[in-house]
This record gives sequence, C-alpha cells and structure tokens, in this order.
Amino acid sequence: MDDQEMLFKFYDPNIKEEKDEKKIKDEQIFAKANQTQKIIKFTSLKIKSQKETSHSHALETDTPVFVGKPHNQYGVIRKVFKPAIEGGAGDQQKVLQYEVRLSTSLENVTVEPSDLKRSIKINVRLHTIKGELNQLVQISTRIDASVQQLLGYVAMIAQCPPNFINIFHHSRKLGNSDVLYKENIMDGDKLLCLQGQGDLHYFYRFKTVSASGWCYSATSWDAITWRPNRAIMVAGFGVYGLTSGQSNFFCKYKYVVANVPSDEKDAEVTNNEVDETSKIYTIMFDGEMIEVPAGTDFTIQMRLYGANNNYRVRGYYGYNGNSYKSFDNKDKDLFEITHTNLSSNGTGLDSGQVPSLCYYVIG
Repeated sequence: MDDQEMLFKFYDPNIKEEKDEKKIKDEQIFAKANQTQKIIKFTSLKIKSQKETSHSHALETDTPVFVGKPHNQYGVIRKVFKPAIEGGAGDQQKVLQYEVRLSTSLENVTVEPSDLKRSIKINVRLHTIKGELNQLVQISTRIDASVQQLLGYVAMIAQCPPNFINIFHHSRKLGNSDVLYKENIMDGDKLLCLQGQGDLHYFYRFKTVSASGWCYSATSWDAITWRPNRAIMVAGFGVYGLTSGQSNFFCKYKYVVANVPSDEKDAEVTNNEVDETSKIYTIMFDGEMIEVPAGTDFTIQMRLYGANNNYRVRGYYGYNGNSYKSFDNKDKDLFEITHTNLSSNGTGLDSGQVPSLCYYVIG
C-alpha cells in the first residue's frame, strides 16, 4: 500500500494537546460501548500524502469499486464505455461511463466516474492488553487493501508486533488474508483492535436442558448477571431455541453495564440455526463488542417471541446451574453469576435462560 494515502487521526491520553492553530482539531465521537466511556478530543497527524484515485484515465475491467447513492454497495467493473476520440480529454471525462456488477443485488448498473470510490475511511478503536481505551484511529485506505496491510499501520501506532493484534468487524474476527471490500467493510465503519493474542471464549452456565417448555411474556424479562474478575470484551450471548414448532423466532434483548442500560435490540433466529445438541443459538452484538472491566456487573435481559409479536411460544431452558463453577469451561473461575432483580420471568442462578456468554479476555 505504498502508493496509497494513509491518513491517521489519533490521540494519546498521555500527551497534552498543543495550542497550535495549524493543528487539525476534530471532535468526532466514536460509538460508545456504554455511557460511562469518556469522550476525548483528539488531534490529527497526516503522515503520508497521496492523491485520490484520478478518473482522468479509465479504470480497468474487474476493478473493485464502491458505488455511491442510491446503490451504496460494492461492485466490480464489467465494461468501460469510452467516448469517441473527437472532442479532447475534457469531453472524454464527461461521457466516460462504466457498467458495474453490484455485489449485493447482483444487478448491472451504468454509472459515471463521480459515482465510484476506490478508497474508504474506517474508524479503528484500539484497546491495550489491559483493556484500557488507548487510541482512536481514522484511516483512509483503498477498498482492496488486505487486513494484513492494515495491521502494519495499526501495529506502528500500537508499537507492538502485528501478530499481537486482532481486528474485528461487527464482532467477527478478521483474518490476515481478508480484503476490506470482500468483507463488506463500508466507508465510516468501525473496526475494533484488541492488542494481545486470544480466541473467542464461550462460558456455559448449564449442563442439562429441559424440553418441557419455558413460557415468555411481552411484559417480563429473563435476566442474569455476570461479574468477571478480569476485563473482557463481550461479543454476544446464548439463547435457547423453541419447542413450540415455529420455523423462526425473534429475541428482544438489552444489556446493563455498571448500572447503565443499553437500548432494546431485536435479533431474528431461524430454528435450524439452533445447535441440535445444546439447543443454543448465539446472538452476536451488532457493531462493537461491549467492554466489561474487572469486577463490573454485566446483565443480559431477553425474551423470545414469534412472528407478529406472538409471545405464546415455548422454549428450552437449562437447570442445575448452581454448580456452574464445576463445569468444564475454559475460564471456570472467571465469573461470578448471580440473580438480578431485573429478572421477572423466572430465570435465576439454578435454572432459566441466557445459558452462555461469548467474549474475549483482555485483562
């Protein structure tokens, strides 16, 4: 990526901002995992200079591009419609057009050069191994850059080897060979970088499952509280499938970190996606993972319902959860699981819903 523009916008909380009018000041606010996260102004530093992709020369076929409104999706150039030679370069630029095969709708559209982008800006949130919010980075890069190339620049800022950094998009870990546009990473998307090696962990609080049928209500919540003794980033949680025969169902959920609640969210689940053995489906948070510092309560509230807001559904549930510390979890001593007053539908420590948590250990 030596021929590409890389614009880094970052802050270091240990360095005081100079009162220099020539510095670029920015008040961009990144999405917060919870309301307790501090909002910090940061300065910008341009470390490389490079021009945006020029449209004075036609792009070649099979070139990946981002097509702007009203399509707002990636595509690949299939044909280049060049004008007749008469009229000069100025006229040529006006009538140059492309036929692009869109990646999502799979339709062919004809667009002008001004509708295409070859670079995007992505927001990178970097956490250190201790779980402290360290730096916010904005990077402008080509859409066909690989994660491995991106890691090189992030590692330079983090001052650690690239193999000690994991990059996530919508809670999914990206591989080094992944390419930005192929992973549908869009302009303005947020990436999370965790410094420190490690895989996604699952913690199960039940070993036995009942099919006798758990009832749900439009006015009650099933909830449980997890308190880790190390800092973690929560990527999602488990829900049990239904026993009442619906082909798909919905989960309404919210979470509470340090007594600060999130907004309510909904997730759709197809019954054939539920694990046949454990009867669990893992709902991954849409967007950034949730940071939970060591010793902080993290509560999940949820309820299931069918199509047309039908709460007359029944599901599996777990029991004998009091002995969760003896179960064969990788981090068996990591959590204290406790009853919460936010649970009004019967879920508690020994039986009920929210059977699992998926997370990364960062502290």
